[in-house]
Amino acid sequence: MEHEEVQVEAAYSDLSQGEGKKTDAATPPSPPASLSRMLAGVFTPMRTIWMFVIVNLLNYLDRGIIPGAPNQFQAFIHHTLEVPHSVESTYLGLLQSVFVASFSIAVVVAGNYVHWYPPFKVMAAGLGIWCIAVCISGVAKPMQSFGV
Repeated sequence: MEHEEVQVEAAYSDLSQGEGKKTDAATPPSPPASLSRMLAGVFTPMRTIWMFVIVNLLNYLDRGIIPGAPNQFQAFIHHTLEVPHSVESTYLGLLQSVFVASFSIAVVVAGNYVHWYPPFKVMAAGLGIWCIAVCISGVAKPMQSFGV
């Protein structure tokens, strides 16, 4: 029994030193150990949780903008599209529906992407797209454009 344990330990030590390691041409090279150590220090479990909390908070703030300021949005719709007051609420509902529908589709797509791509890269791409969309929507009032 003791002899088997020594053989198993020897096999593990050989693998950790790189002996007996098979490499496949399709397998990408692993990042340098210094990069792995650096990223491990940056993405600690507590920092990762706080990052998710902050992103989720920003998400809820963004989703609450349209329902939280209906009068301002209705005035913007009335001024930019020059529609009667009776139709403003229709456009406000359309705006909110498009936001929720696009958000729902993006969540499903991103949820599937994490099976093929690293989750942090998927989240970074989603945050990048979201930031661009927020910046573009921020110029809608100066441009007097409901379509933006």
